[in-house]
Amino acid sequence: MAQAREVEVKFRRDLGLLDITMIGLGPTIGTTIFLLVGPGFAITGPSLILAFGLNFVVTMFTAMAYMELGSAFPETGGGYLWIRRSMRDPWGFLGGWMSWFGHCIVASFYIYGFGLGIVVALKALLNVPSLALVGFDESALTKLFAVVAAGLFIALNYRGTKLTGRSETAVTIVLVAVVVTFIIAGLLHLANTGLPPQNFQPFFRGNTAGAQFLSLLGAMGFTFIVFEGYEIIAQTGEEARNPEKNIPRAHFLVIGFSTLIFVLVATTRSRRSRRGSCRTASRLSCSAWPSEPWRP
Repeated sequence: MAQAREVEVKFRRDLGLLDITMIGLGPTIGTTIFLLVGPGFAITGPSLILAFGLNFVVTMFTAMAYMELGSAFPETGGGYLWIRRSMRDPWGFLGGWMSWFGHCIVASFYIYGFGLGIVVALKALLNVPSLALVGFDESALTKLFAVVAAGLFIALNYRGTKLTGRSETAVTIVLVAVVVTFIIAGLLHLANTGLPPQNFQPFFRGNTAGAQFLSLLGAMGFTFIVFEGYEIIAQTGEEARNPEKNIPRAHFLVIGFSTLIFVLVATTRSRRSRRGSCRTASRLSCSAWPSEPWRP
């Protein structure tokens, strides 16, 4: 009998520093900044700014491990590969499945936010309180747009690495442009009107130190998902050019730039409103969380 030969698959290194940075930055900004800033502000108030800063400190410990391991093992697989090589079975198997399960949950959250964003944008453009098209109500339209968007990005990934990198760069540039426009408009408004101290009073939610600490901790946990994107950078190791240098650089760029954006958005969005009110959130946040589950 002929002995089966082992086939080793190699990927082309088509992704530069800009590509892998955008691949990490896109999911990091994603829809989280549009969906979670409002609820986060409702949970802890203006101290959401502090919550983002503390989340940055916490996530840097994990990020530094990803930088070191991603540059030492520049291969496809990321965290799954490291577990498989360093631990015995079945931990590598379980780690891989848990990683993909987490990715599925996060991808579902992102793509749902994308569909919801289209619905909210159409309602604003048409100036209607509710939206119904060809027999689909808002809930069905949100799911329909989400499925169409998911199919589009799956097709782009299937076409190859280079096209995926370019499409991710284009989408991320649009996202960043929208967020930066919001930040600039907010800062210009603050420059003209000043920054009233009462906008940051009270800085924490709660009447006691314990309640304030719990509100801050709750906001940190609720918004921590915003830093999920940098984990994807390590998975591009086998497709990245000069991964020993570019992977750590991309991690620093993604985490630093995204934290700056989140803090600035939280700062420009801070304003006085009643506790737990959806008026503290954007229209998109209110549509995503109509029942305000964070309210005590």
